[in-house]
Amino acid sequence: MYVCICSGMSMLFSISLFFLLSLPSVTLSFKSTLLPLPSNTSAPEALAFDPAGAGPYTGVSDGRILKYLNPRVGFVDFAVSNPTRSKLLCDGSNSTKGPACGRPLGLEFNVKTGILYVADAYFGLVSVATGGGVATQLATSAENVPFRFLNALDIDQDTGIVYFVDTSTKFPRGKFNEGLLSKDKTGRLMKYDPETREVTVLQRKLGMPTGVAVSKAGNFLLYTEAVFGRAQKFWLTGPKAKTSEIFATFEGRGDNIKRNGKGEFWIPDNSNTTSLGKRFGEDGKVLETVTLSEEPAIRHSEVQEFEGKIYLVSAGLNVNYVKILCG
Repeated sequence: MYVCICSGMSMLFSISLFFLLSLPSVTLSFKSTLLPLPSNTSAPEALAFDPAGAGPYTGVSDGRILKYLNPRVGFVDFAVSNPTRSKLLCDGSNSTKGPACGRPLGLEFNVKTGILYVADAYFGLVSVATGGGVATQLATSAENVPFRFLNALDIDQDTGIVYFVDTSTKFPRGKFNEGLLSKDKTGRLMKYDPETREVTVLQRKLGMPTGVAVSKAGNFLLYTEAVFGRAQKFWLTGPKAKTSEIFATFEGRGDNIKRNGKGEFWIPDNSNTTSLGKRFGEDGKVLETVTLSEEPAIRHSEVQEFEGKIYLVSAGLNVNYVKILCG
């Protein structure tokens, strides 16, 4: 099942929910619980859980990466991308100070090493040691072209390869809407090898990619393109290696992509009227649709399934919590 079980839920509801989730492309709505962020912090873009299952960890608008400890303590500081970041200037600020404070947008742990990899919109690809603190900068460019807007990443846990996207080489994060209006196609799909410390460009001329995920077998990647409202499948191995094909199209725009333990993919679909969470099979078939929000101000950037619960985050500056969906 794909929801956390709320107290007081009847056995009849449990049985009904099981059969509903067994049907293809079912649209469901759930109750929710919230994990509040510290005061004056907002816009959690992405989530990660460490190899021990602790967390969630999330990056917020003032450049910090936070870790959730427990209901009594809540979220605490874990890491920052910029070694010269000023707490006085940055703590509690919004993303307009990103060039000085950082803006972590993609998070993922290497489960073997415990290292947290981060795609920061301003400081590039960075890594954080197991104890947290100041991140180590790994890469700021590829093919002599500087990163302009790193946005998402994923890790092949068998090889340690980090896959990530640069949304645009022309438009920074603060000019995302301008990039959309101009139909920018300067985005890139890349990989970083921790052993060689080399960055390789896998694809160019993408329509503002915003999410990426590697398949369970490591034979393909998925990435979303905001300009085209779609997700593409890029083959890493096999007879189609180094080619791409359309995986899914959206009513609005997709964003971050997260794979669950079964190898299925959760992708948000944000339109002008609603925010949906869609679970896809490896073949691109929609297995489940969840209504996340019908509030115009709330558009979710990530849907992540972890240990039987669904976690939601949003990059909106009015969002100061991580949401957990419950039946």
